[in-house]
Amino acid sequence: MTIKSKMVSLSTAIILTLTFAGSSFAAVTPFTDLTNVSAKDKIFALQERGYIKGIGDSLFAPNDAITAAQGVQFIVNALELNLDTIRFIKAPKATDYFAKANVRYYSDL
Repeated sequence: MTIKSKMVSLSTAIILTLTFAGSSFAAVTPFTDLTNVSAKDKIFALQERGYIKGIGDSLFAPNDAITAAQGVQFIVNALELNLDTIRFIKAPKATDYFAKANVRYYSDL
């Protein structure tokens, strides 16, 4: 067996190992604080799809109020919004929409 064929075999083995192990690395740990929640199956389903994330690795805090940022992130994830799919004719700038949003004002800060 030549060095070239050994390298090809080793590369193939590494790629196959990472392919099968990649799904286990991305596995989601279930929330541990949903024991008395009636909708825990729905919450787990949303977590598996990647729509919601908890507070930390294993806490969901179902009785806490959500912040505005968490609500917006939930909507973005649920609708699968992504700016990568939008083609802009020119780069959007704040000054296109807001006349007073000029960079020179920020130099005074």
